[in-house]
Amino acid sequence: MEAEIWVEKYRPKTLDEIVGQDEVIRRLKSYVKQKNIPHLLFAGPPGTGKTATAIALARDLFGENWRDNFIEMNASVTPDTPILVRINGVIKRTTFEEIDRLFFEGNEEYVVPIGLETLSFREGVGFYPVSFIARHKADRILRIRFEGGEVKVTPDHSVMVLDDDGRIIPKRADELKKGDFLLSLDGYGLPSEPFKEFFRKADYCIGIDWSLPKDRAGKSILLKVLESVRVNELEENEVRFYMRLKALAESSLYAVEIKEIERLSYDGWVYDFSVPNSEVFFGGTTPVLLHNSDERGIDVVRHKIKEFARTAPIGGAPFKIIFLDEADALTADAQAALRRTMEMYSKTCRFILSCNYVSRIIEPIQSRCAVFKFKPVPPEAMKKRLLEIAEKEGLKITEDGLEALIYIANGDFRKAINALQGAAAFGEVIDAEAIYQITATARPEEIKKRIETALEGKFMEARQMLDRMMVEYGMSGEDVVTQMFREIISSKLDERLKVMLIDRLGEIDFRLTEGAHDRIQLDAYLAYLATVGKKRGT
Repeated sequence: MEAEIWVEKYRPKTLDEIVGQDEVIRRLKSYVKQKNIPHLLFAGPPGTGKTATAIALARDLFGENWRDNFIEMNASVTPDTPILVRINGVIKRTTFEEIDRLFFEGNEEYVVPIGLETLSFREGVGFYPVSFIARHKADRILRIRFEGGEVKVTPDHSVMVLDDDGRIIPKRADELKKGDFLLSLDGYGLPSEPFKEFFRKADYCIGIDWSLPKDRAGKSILLKVLESVRVNELEENEVRFYMRLKALAESSLYAVEIKEIERLSYDGWVYDFSVPNSEVFFGGTTPVLLHNSDERGIDVVRHKIKEFARTAPIGGAPFKIIFLDEADALTADAQAALRRTMEMYSKTCRFILSCNYVSRIIEPIQSRCAVFKFKPVPPEAMKKRLLEIAEKEGLKITEDGLEALIYIANGDFRKAINALQGAAAFGEVIDAEAIYQITATARPEEIKKRIETALEGKFMEARQMLDRMMVEYGMSGEDVVTQMFREIISSKLDERLKVMLIDRLGEIDFRLTEGAHDRIQLDAYLAYLATVGKKRGT
Protein backbone atom coordinates (compact mmCIF):
# COMPACT_ATOMS: atom_id res chain seq x y z
CA MET A 1 0.00 0.00 0.00
CA GLU A 2 1.32 3.46 -0.89
CA ALA A 3 1.97 5.63 2.15
CA GLU A 4 0.24 9.00 1.99
CA ILE A 5 0.46 12.23 3.91
CA TRP A 6 -3.00 12.85 5.35
CA VAL A 7 -2.73 16.60 4.72
CA GLU A 8 -2.58 15.77 1.01
CA LYS A 9 -4.93 12.78 1.16
CA TYR A 10 -7.70 14.85 2.75
CA ARG A 11 -6.99 18.12 0.98
CA PRO A 12 -10.36 19.59 -0.10
CA LYS A 13 -11.25 18.95 -3.74
CA THR A 14 -14.01 21.56 -4.00
CA LEU A 15 -14.97 24.78 -2.27
CA ASP A 16 -17.77 22.92 -0.45
CA GLU A 17 -15.12 20.89 1.39
CA ILE A 18 -13.19 23.88 2.77
CA VAL A 19 -13.49 23.99 6.57
CA GLY A 20 -14.04 27.01 8.78
CA GLN A 21 -14.01 29.82 6.16
CA ASP A 22 -17.74 30.16 5.44
CA GLU A 23 -17.78 33.84 4.46
CA VAL A 24 -14.77 33.45 2.14
CA ILE A 25 -16.31 30.42 0.44
CA ARG A 26 -19.69 32.12 0.01
CA ARG A 27 -18.06 35.00 -1.89
CA LEU A 28 -15.87 32.72 -4.00
CA LYS A 29 -18.84 30.56 -5.01
CA SER A 30 -20.48 33.63 -6.50
CA TYR A 31 -17.41 34.03 -8.73
CA VAL A 32 -17.62 30.38 -9.80
CA LYS A 33 -21.28 30.85 -10.68
CA GLN A 34 -20.33 33.79 -12.92
CA LYS A 35 -17.39 31.81 -14.40
CA ASN A 36 -15.18 34.79 -13.77
CA ILE A 37 -12.89 36.02 -10.99
CA PRO A 38 -10.85 39.17 -10.34
CA HIS A 39 -7.27 39.03 -9.09
CA LEU A 40 -7.44 37.65 -5.54
CA LEU A 41 -5.35 38.17 -2.42
CA PHE A 42 -5.68 35.50 0.29
CA ALA A 43 -4.30 36.60 3.67
CA GLY A 44 -4.20 34.79 6.98
CA PRO A 45 -2.19 32.57 9.35
CA PRO A 46 -0.59 29.29 8.18
CA GLY A 47 -2.81 26.21 7.99
CA THR A 48 -6.08 28.07 7.48
CA GLY A 49 -6.75 26.79 3.95
CA LYS A 50 -5.37 29.46 1.60
CA THR A 51 -3.60 27.07 -0.78
CA ALA A 52 -6.39 24.47 -0.56
CA THR A 53 -8.96 27.16 -1.40
CA ALA A 54 -6.99 28.35 -4.44
CA ILE A 55 -6.77 24.81 -5.83
CA ALA A 56 -10.42 24.04 -5.03
CA LEU A 57 -11.44 27.26 -6.79
CA ALA A 58 -9.50 26.20 -9.88
CA ARG A 59 -11.14 22.76 -9.79
CA ASP A 60 -14.63 24.25 -9.53
CA LEU A 61 -13.95 26.70 -12.35
CA PHE A 62 -12.17 24.44 -14.84
CA GLY A 63 -13.21 20.88 -13.93
CA GLU A 64 -10.92 18.14 -15.23
CA ASN A 65 -8.76 20.65 -17.12
CA TRP A 66 -7.81 22.61 -14.00
CA ARG A 67 -4.16 21.49 -13.99
CA ASP A 68 -3.66 22.77 -17.54
CA ASN A 69 -4.76 26.25 -16.52
CA PHE A 70 -3.27 26.53 -13.04
CA ILE A 71 0.34 27.02 -11.95
CA GLU A 72 1.65 27.19 -8.37
CA MET A 73 5.05 28.70 -7.64
CA ASN A 74 7.19 28.09 -4.55
CA ALA A 75 10.26 25.86 -4.28
CA SER A 76 13.44 25.05 -2.31
CA VAL A 77 15.62 22.40 -0.61
CA THR A 78 15.86 21.44 3.09
CA PRO A 79 18.50 22.73 5.57
CA ASP A 80 20.32 19.38 5.79
CA THR A 81 20.99 19.26 2.02
CA PRO A 82 24.77 18.86 1.54
CA ILE A 83 26.40 21.28 -0.92
CA LEU A 84 29.94 22.05 -2.06
CA VAL A 85 30.81 25.75 -1.89
CA ARG A 86 33.80 28.06 -2.03
CA ILE A 87 33.80 30.85 0.58
CA ASN A 88 36.42 33.56 0.08
CA GLY A 89 38.49 31.11 -1.94
CA VAL A 90 38.25 28.21 0.54
CA ILE A 91 36.42 25.09 -0.70
CA LYS A 92 34.28 23.25 1.86
CA ARG A 93 31.48 20.66 1.95
CA THR A 94 28.63 22.03 4.05
CA THR A 95 24.82 22.22 4.32
CA PHE A 96 22.22 24.96 3.91
CA GLU A 97 21.83 24.90 7.69
CA GLU A 98 25.45 26.05 8.02
CA ILE A 99 24.96 28.55 5.19
CA ASP A 100 22.03 29.96 7.17
CA ARG A 101 24.23 30.50 10.24
CA LEU A 102 26.95 32.14 8.18
CA PHE A 103 24.87 34.57 6.12
CA PHE A 104 21.42 35.14 7.70
CA GLU A 105 20.75 37.42 10.65
CA GLY A 106 17.26 37.46 12.16
CA ASN A 107 14.19 36.55 10.11
CA GLU A 108 15.03 38.00 6.69
CA GLU A 109 14.21 35.77 3.72
CA TYR A 110 16.86 37.09 1.31
CA VAL A 111 20.55 37.82 1.74
CA VAL A 112 23.30 38.79 -0.70
CA PRO A 113 26.28 36.59 0.28
CA ILE A 114 29.71 38.19 -0.15
CA GLY A 115 32.42 35.81 -1.35
CA LEU A 116 30.16 32.76 -1.76
CA GLU A 117 30.44 30.47 -4.80
CA THR A 118 28.72 27.13 -5.35
CA LEU A 119 29.53 24.15 -7.51
CA SER A 120 27.47 24.58 -10.68
CA PHE A 121 27.46 23.72 -14.38
CA ARG A 122 27.72 25.93 -17.48
CA GLU A 123 30.00 24.74 -20.24
CA GLY A 124 31.49 22.50 -17.57
CA VAL A 125 31.48 21.88 -13.82
CA GLY A 126 32.99 24.66 -11.73
CA PHE A 127 32.46 27.17 -8.93
CA TYR A 128 30.24 30.13 -9.83
CA PRO A 129 29.15 33.15 -7.71
CA VAL A 130 25.85 33.05 -5.77
CA SER A 131 23.98 36.34 -6.31
CA PHE A 132 21.57 35.81 -3.41
CA ILE A 133 20.25 33.14 -1.03
CA ALA A 134 16.51 32.80 -0.42
CA ARG A 135 14.59 30.89 2.23
CA HIS A 136 10.94 30.41 3.11
CA LYS A 137 8.78 28.13 5.24
CA ALA A 138 7.39 24.88 3.80
CA ASP A 139 4.94 22.26 5.05
CA ARG A 140 5.67 19.34 2.71
CA ILE A 141 8.73 17.92 0.96
CA LEU A 142 9.80 14.96 -1.16
CA ARG A 143 12.65 12.66 -0.20
CA ILE A 144 14.21 11.40 -3.43
CA ARG A 145 16.42 8.38 -2.86
CA PHE A 146 18.75 7.47 -5.71
CA GLU A 147 21.82 5.31 -6.24
CA GLY A 148 24.37 6.35 -3.65
CA GLY A 149 22.39 9.07 -1.90
CA GLU A 150 19.30 11.19 -1.46
CA VAL A 151 18.05 14.78 -1.67
CA LYS A 152 15.04 16.42 0.01
CA VAL A 153 13.21 19.16 -1.88
CA THR A 154 9.82 20.83 -2.06
CA PRO A 155 7.50 19.16 -4.62
CA ASP A 156 7.80 22.07 -7.04
CA HIS A 157 11.58 22.29 -6.92
CA SER A 158 13.26 21.19 -10.14
CA VAL A 159 16.10 18.79 -10.81
CA MET A 160 18.03 18.54 -14.06
CA VAL A 161 17.41 15.62 -16.43
CA LEU A 162 18.15 14.82 -20.09
CA ASP A 163 15.42 15.08 -22.69
CA ASP A 164 15.37 12.87 -25.80
CA ASP A 165 17.39 15.47 -27.73
CA GLY A 166 20.21 15.42 -25.20
CA ARG A 167 19.30 18.77 -23.65
CA ILE A 168 19.76 19.24 -19.91
CA ILE A 169 16.38 20.55 -18.76
CA PRO A 170 14.64 21.14 -15.39
CA LYS A 171 11.86 18.78 -14.29
CA ARG A 172 9.62 19.29 -11.26
CA ALA A 173 10.34 16.91 -8.40
CA ASP A 174 6.68 15.86 -8.14
CA GLU A 175 6.79 14.77 -11.81
CA LEU A 176 9.71 12.39 -11.26
CA LYS A 177 9.15 8.66 -10.86
CA LYS A 178 11.05 5.58 -9.79
CA GLY A 179 13.49 4.52 -12.51
CA ASP A 180 14.15 8.06 -13.79
CA PHE A 181 17.75 9.21 -14.02
CA LEU A 182 19.23 12.30 -12.36
CA LEU A 183 22.47 13.98 -13.38
CA SER A 184 25.22 13.66 -10.79
CA LEU A 185 28.95 14.07 -10.21
CA ASP A 186 29.17 10.41 -9.35
CA GLY A 187 27.65 7.29 -10.89
CA TYR A 188 27.91 5.03 -13.90
CA GLY A 189 27.58 6.24 -17.47
CA LEU A 190 24.67 8.24 -18.90
CA PRO A 191 21.03 7.49 -19.85
CA SER A 192 21.01 5.51 -23.10
CA GLU A 193 17.82 6.90 -24.64
CA PRO A 194 19.06 10.32 -25.87
CA PHE A 195 22.08 8.66 -27.48
CA LYS A 196 19.94 5.91 -29.04
CA GLU A 197 17.64 8.60 -30.45
CA PHE A 198 20.58 10.28 -32.19
CA PHE A 199 22.23 7.06 -33.32
CA ARG A 200 19.00 5.90 -34.92
CA LYS A 201 18.76 9.16 -36.89
CA ALA A 202 22.44 9.17 -37.85
CA ASP A 203 22.81 5.43 -38.45
CA TYR A 204 23.74 6.06 -42.10
CA CYS A 205 27.04 7.71 -41.11
CA ILE A 206 28.10 5.67 -38.06
CA GLY A 207 31.07 3.45 -38.80
CA ILE A 208 30.66 0.82 -36.03
CA ASP A 209 27.98 -1.21 -34.29
CA TRP A 210 26.27 1.12 -31.83
CA SER A 211 23.95 -1.18 -29.88
CA LEU A 212 23.64 0.16 -26.33
CA PRO A 213 22.39 -1.22 -23.01
CA LYS A 214 18.72 -0.60 -22.23
CA ASP A 215 19.05 1.97 -19.44
CA ARG A 216 22.58 3.33 -19.20
CA ALA A 217 25.77 3.21 -21.19
CA GLY A 218 29.35 3.77 -20.10
CA LYS A 219 30.98 6.98 -21.26
CA SER A 220 33.83 5.14 -22.98
CA ILE A 221 31.31 3.23 -25.14
CA LEU A 222 29.38 6.40 -25.98
CA LEU A 223 32.51 8.32 -26.93
CA LYS A 224 33.73 5.44 -29.09
CA VAL A 225 30.50 5.49 -31.11
CA LEU A 226 30.43 9.30 -31.30
CA GLU A 227 34.01 9.43 -32.57
CA SER A 228 33.09 7.03 -35.38
CA VAL A 229 30.39 9.39 -36.69
CA ARG A 230 31.19 10.99 -40.07
CA VAL A 231 30.18 14.48 -38.92
CA ASN A 232 30.57 16.02 -42.40
CA GLU A 233 27.67 13.88 -43.62
CA LEU A 234 25.26 15.01 -40.91
CA GLU A 235 22.47 17.48 -41.54
CA GLU A 236 22.62 20.82 -39.70
CA ASN A 237 20.13 19.87 -36.95
CA GLU A 238 21.90 16.53 -36.48
CA VAL A 239 25.24 18.31 -36.02
CA ARG A 240 23.77 20.31 -33.14
CA PHE A 241 22.41 17.09 -31.62
CA TYR A 242 25.83 15.46 -32.04
CA MET A 243 27.70 18.36 -30.40
CA ARG A 244 25.38 18.32 -27.38
CA LEU A 245 25.86 14.60 -26.83
CA LYS A 246 29.62 14.73 -27.33
CA ALA A 247 29.98 17.60 -24.83
CA LEU A 248 27.87 15.63 -22.36
CA ALA A 249 29.88 12.42 -22.80
CA GLU A 250 33.12 14.39 -22.25
CA SER A 251 31.76 16.22 -19.19
CA SER A 252 31.97 15.32 -15.50
CA LEU A 253 28.27 14.39 -15.35
CA TYR A 254 26.94 10.90 -14.73
CA ALA A 255 23.52 9.30 -14.28
CA VAL A 256 22.03 7.95 -11.03
CA GLU A 257 18.74 6.04 -10.98
CA ILE A 258 15.87 7.04 -8.67
CA LYS A 259 15.02 4.17 -6.33
CA GLU A 260 12.26 5.69 -4.20
CA ILE A 261 10.27 8.92 -3.82
CA GLU A 262 8.66 9.55 -0.45
CA ARG A 263 6.25 12.37 0.48
CA LEU A 264 6.86 13.83 3.92
CA SER A 265 5.19 16.43 6.10
CA TYR A 266 7.56 19.22 7.11
CA ASP A 267 7.65 22.37 9.21
CA GLY A 268 10.67 24.61 8.76
CA TRP A 269 12.88 26.66 6.47
CA VAL A 270 13.84 25.58 2.97
CA TYR A 271 16.56 27.27 0.91
CA ASP A 272 17.66 28.18 -2.59
CA PHE A 273 20.70 29.61 -4.37
CA SER A 274 20.47 32.05 -7.26
CA VAL A 275 23.36 31.39 -9.65
CA PRO A 276 23.36 33.93 -12.52
CA ASN A 277 23.87 32.60 -16.08
CA SER A 278 23.77 29.05 -14.76
CA GLU A 279 20.53 28.57 -12.76
CA VAL A 280 21.75 25.22 -11.40
CA PHE A 281 23.76 23.96 -8.42
CA PHE A 282 24.77 20.58 -7.05
CA GLY A 283 23.14 19.31 -3.84
CA GLY A 284 22.42 16.06 -2.03
CA THR A 285 24.39 13.38 -0.21
CA THR A 286 25.69 12.34 -3.62
CA PRO A 287 25.51 15.66 -5.49
CA VAL A 288 22.80 15.82 -8.16
CA LEU A 289 22.16 18.80 -10.41
CA LEU A 290 19.35 20.93 -8.98
CA HIS A 291 17.68 23.84 -10.72
CA ASN A 292 17.85 27.31 -9.20
CA SER A 293 14.15 27.28 -8.36
CA ASP A 294 13.83 30.44 -6.30
CA GLU A 295 10.54 31.99 -7.32
CA ARG A 296 10.35 35.22 -5.40
CA GLY A 297 12.78 37.40 -7.38
CA ILE A 298 12.21 39.77 -10.27
CA ASP A 299 13.50 37.31 -12.90
CA VAL A 300 10.66 34.84 -12.29
CA VAL A 301 8.12 37.65 -12.76
CA ARG A 302 9.81 38.84 -15.93
CA HIS A 303 10.26 35.41 -17.45
CA LYS A 304 8.43 32.43 -15.93
CA ILE A 305 5.20 34.21 -15.02
CA LYS A 306 5.08 36.14 -18.30
CA GLU A 307 5.77 32.97 -20.28
CA PHE A 308 2.82 31.21 -18.64
CA ALA A 309 0.55 34.27 -18.76
CA ARG A 310 1.00 35.09 -22.45
CA THR A 311 -0.15 31.64 -23.67
CA ALA A 312 -3.84 30.99 -24.33
CA PRO A 313 -5.98 28.99 -21.84
CA ILE A 314 -6.49 25.29 -22.60
CA GLY A 315 -9.76 23.40 -23.04
CA GLY A 316 -12.00 26.38 -23.62
CA ALA A 317 -11.30 27.98 -20.22
CA PRO A 318 -11.82 31.78 -20.24
CA PHE A 319 -8.51 32.44 -18.43
CA LYS A 320 -5.66 30.77 -16.55
CA ILE A 321 -4.76 31.10 -12.88
CA ILE A 322 -1.29 31.87 -11.49
CA PHE A 323 -1.11 31.09 -7.78
CA LEU A 324 1.77 32.81 -5.96
CA ASP A 325 2.16 31.23 -2.54
CA GLU A 326 3.91 33.28 0.18
CA ALA A 327 3.66 36.37 -2.02
CA ASP A 328 4.70 38.53 0.94
CA ALA A 329 8.19 37.09 0.42
CA LEU A 330 8.43 38.61 -3.09
CA THR A 331 11.10 41.29 -3.28
CA ALA A 332 10.01 44.90 -3.74
CA ASP A 333 11.32 44.94 -7.32
CA ALA A 334 9.48 41.69 -8.07
CA GLN A 335 6.22 43.09 -6.69
CA ALA A 336 6.61 46.20 -8.84
CA ALA A 337 7.16 44.03 -11.91
CA LEU A 338 4.23 41.82 -10.91
CA ARG A 339 1.90 44.84 -10.75
CA ARG A 340 2.62 45.64 -14.40
CA THR A 341 2.31 41.97 -15.42
CA MET A 342 -1.13 41.77 -13.78
CA GLU A 343 -2.25 44.69 -15.91
CA MET A 344 -0.80 43.41 -19.20
CA TYR A 345 -2.24 39.90 -19.06
CA SER A 346 -5.56 40.42 -17.29
CA LYS A 347 -7.50 39.21 -20.36
CA THR A 348 -5.94 35.74 -20.31
CA CYS A 349 -4.78 35.37 -16.72
CA ARG A 350 -5.91 35.83 -13.12
CA PHE A 351 -3.53 36.02 -10.18
CA ILE A 352 -4.19 34.56 -6.75
CA LEU A 353 -1.68 35.79 -4.18
CA SER A 354 -1.37 34.10 -0.80
CA CYS A 355 0.36 35.74 2.16
CA ASN A 356 0.56 35.75 5.94
CA TYR A 357 1.00 39.52 6.22
CA VAL A 358 -0.98 41.88 3.96
CA SER A 359 1.22 44.78 5.07
CA ARG A 360 4.12 43.26 3.11
CA ILE A 361 2.21 43.48 -0.16
CA ILE A 362 2.62 46.84 -1.90
CA GLU A 363 -0.49 49.04 -2.12
CA PRO A 364 -0.72 49.01 -5.96
CA ILE A 365 -1.10 45.21 -5.88
CA GLN A 366 -3.56 45.26 -2.98
CA SER A 367 -5.75 47.73 -4.87
CA ARG A 368 -5.84 45.42 -7.91
CA CYS A 369 -7.06 42.43 -5.88
CA ALA A 370 -10.19 41.37 -4.05
CA VAL A 371 -8.85 40.73 -0.55
CA PHE A 372 -10.02 37.65 1.39
CA LYS A 373 -9.07 37.36 5.08
CA PHE A 374 -8.67 33.79 6.32
CA LYS A 375 -9.19 33.37 10.06
CA PRO A 376 -7.87 30.56 12.29
CA VAL A 377 -10.08 27.51 11.82
CA PRO A 378 -12.78 27.48 14.57
CA PRO A 379 -12.57 24.58 17.07
CA GLU A 380 -16.01 23.15 16.26
CA ALA A 381 -15.32 23.03 12.49
CA MET A 382 -11.93 21.46 13.17
CA LYS A 383 -13.39 18.84 15.53
CA LYS A 384 -16.00 17.77 13.01
CA ARG A 385 -13.46 17.28 10.21
CA LEU A 386 -10.93 15.52 12.46
CA LEU A 387 -13.59 13.02 13.55
CA GLU A 388 -14.44 12.34 9.90
CA ILE A 389 -10.77 11.67 9.09
CA ALA A 390 -10.39 9.41 12.13
CA GLU A 391 -13.45 7.39 11.08
CA LYS A 392 -12.10 6.92 7.55
CA GLU A 393 -8.75 5.79 8.95
CA GLY A 394 -10.34 3.38 11.46
CA LEU A 395 -9.22 5.37 14.50
CA LYS A 396 -10.96 6.35 17.71
CA ILE A 397 -10.23 9.73 19.30
CA THR A 398 -10.99 10.18 22.97
CA GLU A 399 -12.57 13.45 24.11
CA ASP A 400 -9.37 14.60 25.78
CA GLY A 401 -7.44 13.58 22.66
CA LEU A 402 -9.69 15.77 20.52
CA GLU A 403 -9.27 18.70 22.90
CA ALA A 404 -5.48 18.20 22.81
CA LEU A 405 -5.52 18.35 19.00
CA ILE A 406 -7.46 21.61 19.11
CA TYR A 407 -5.06 23.03 21.68
CA ILE A 408 -1.82 22.20 19.84
CA ALA A 409 -3.28 23.32 16.49
CA ASN A 410 -4.28 26.77 17.78
CA GLY A 411 -6.29 27.39 14.59
CA ASP A 412 -3.79 25.70 12.22
CA PHE A 413 -5.77 22.84 10.66
CA ARG A 414 -2.74 21.45 8.82
CA LYS A 415 -0.91 21.08 12.13
CA ALA A 416 -3.89 19.23 13.62
CA ILE A 417 -4.03 16.71 10.76
CA ASN A 418 -0.27 16.09 10.90
CA ALA A 419 -0.49 15.54 14.67
CA LEU A 420 -3.37 13.09 14.21
CA GLN A 421 -1.42 11.09 11.65
CA GLY A 422 1.66 11.05 13.88
CA ALA A 423 -0.35 9.90 16.90
CA ALA A 424 -1.97 7.13 14.82
CA ALA A 425 1.41 5.36 14.92
CA PHE A 426 0.88 4.77 18.67
CA GLY A 427 -2.30 2.77 18.12
CA GLU A 428 -5.90 2.93 16.98
CA VAL A 429 -7.04 4.88 20.05
CA ILE A 430 -5.81 8.47 20.10
CA ASP A 431 -5.72 10.11 23.52
CA ALA A 432 -4.25 13.35 24.84
CA GLU A 433 -1.04 11.66 25.98
CA ALA A 434 -0.24 10.49 22.45
CA ILE A 435 -0.98 13.95 21.01
CA TYR A 436 1.22 15.82 23.47
CA GLN A 437 4.06 13.32 23.05
CA ILE A 438 4.04 13.33 19.25
CA THR A 439 3.93 17.14 19.05
CA ALA A 440 6.47 17.83 21.84
CA THR A 441 3.84 19.90 23.64
CA ALA A 442 3.28 20.12 27.40
CA ARG A 443 -0.18 19.86 28.84
CA PRO A 444 -1.62 23.34 29.46
CA GLU A 445 -2.35 22.46 33.08
CA GLU A 446 1.35 21.61 33.59
CA ILE A 447 2.42 24.99 32.21
CA LYS A 448 -0.16 26.72 34.40
CA LYS A 449 1.02 24.82 37.48
CA ARG A 450 4.65 25.77 36.84
CA ILE A 451 3.77 29.48 36.52
CA GLU A 452 1.73 29.36 39.74
CA THR A 453 4.54 27.54 41.57
CA ALA A 454 7.10 30.14 40.48
CA LEU A 455 4.79 33.00 41.48
CA GLU A 456 4.50 31.43 44.93
CA GLY A 457 8.26 31.96 45.28
CA LYS A 458 9.13 28.25 44.90
CA PHE A 459 11.88 28.77 42.34
CA MET A 460 13.68 25.40 42.69
CA GLU A 461 10.42 23.44 42.57
CA ALA A 462 9.34 25.30 39.41
CA ARG A 463 12.78 24.67 37.91
CA GLN A 464 12.47 20.92 38.57
CA MET A 465 9.09 20.95 36.84
CA LEU A 466 10.68 22.68 33.83
CA ASP A 467 13.45 20.04 33.76
CA ARG A 468 10.94 17.19 33.66
CA MET A 469 8.89 18.94 30.99
CA MET A 470 11.79 19.60 28.62
CA VAL A 471 13.14 16.05 29.00
CA GLU A 472 9.76 14.29 28.79
CA TYR A 473 8.39 16.26 25.85
CA GLY A 474 11.63 17.27 24.16
CA MET A 475 10.55 20.92 24.11
CA SER A 476 12.77 23.76 22.93
CA GLY A 477 13.03 27.11 24.65
CA GLU A 478 10.81 28.73 22.00
CA ASP A 479 8.16 26.02 22.57
CA VAL A 480 8.10 26.70 26.30
CA VAL A 481 7.88 30.49 25.81
CA THR A 482 5.00 30.13 23.33
CA GLN A 483 2.99 27.93 25.68
CA MET A 484 3.69 30.16 28.68
CA PHE A 485 2.41 33.14 26.69
CA ARG A 486 -0.85 31.34 25.91
CA GLU A 487 -1.37 30.31 29.53
CA ILE A 488 -0.61 33.76 30.97
CA ILE A 489 -3.06 35.40 28.54
CA SER A 490 -5.83 32.91 29.40
CA SER A 491 -5.16 32.91 33.17
CA LYS A 492 -7.16 34.75 35.84
CA LEU A 493 -4.16 36.75 37.00
CA ASP A 494 -4.50 40.46 37.70
CA GLU A 495 -4.26 42.45 34.45
CA ARG A 496 -1.36 44.57 35.69
CA LEU A 497 0.55 41.41 36.58
CA LYS A 498 -0.18 39.96 33.14
CA VAL A 499 1.32 43.07 31.53
CA MET A 500 4.52 42.73 33.57
CA LEU A 501 4.88 39.01 32.89
CA ILE A 502 4.26 39.28 29.14
CA ASP A 503 6.61 42.25 28.83
CA ARG A 504 9.45 40.24 30.37
CA LEU A 505 8.48 37.10 28.42
CA GLY A 506 8.76 39.09 25.18
CA GLU A 507 12.31 40.03 26.16
CA ILE A 508 13.15 36.35 26.80
CA ASP A 509 11.68 35.40 23.43
CA PHE A 510 13.83 38.02 21.68
CA ARG A 511 16.98 36.76 23.40
CA LEU A 512 16.22 33.19 22.35
CA THR A 513 15.75 34.19 18.70
CA GLU A 514 19.13 35.96 18.92
CA GLY A 515 20.78 32.68 20.00
CA ALA A 516 20.82 32.93 23.80
CA HIS A 517 21.04 29.73 25.92
CA ASP A 518 17.59 28.15 26.40
CA ARG A 519 17.98 26.97 30.00
CA ILE A 520 19.64 30.12 31.30
CA GLN A 521 16.91 32.32 29.82
CA LEU A 522 14.06 30.11 31.06
CA ASP A 523 15.60 29.83 34.54
CA ALA A 524 15.99 33.62 34.56
CA TYR A 525 12.30 33.99 33.76
CA LEU A 526 11.29 31.59 36.55
CA ALA A 527 13.50 33.62 38.90
CA TYR A 528 11.72 36.77 37.76
CA LEU A 529 8.32 35.16 38.42
CA ALA A 530 9.44 34.13 41.91
CA THR A 531 10.71 37.65 42.66
CA VAL A 532 7.53 39.33 41.40
CA GLY A 533 5.37 36.88 43.33
CA LYS A 534 7.16 37.57 46.61
CA LYS A 535 6.95 41.34 46.12
CA ARG A 536 3.21 41.15 45.47
CA GLY A 537 2.64 38.67 48.26
CA THR A 538 1.10 36.07 45.93
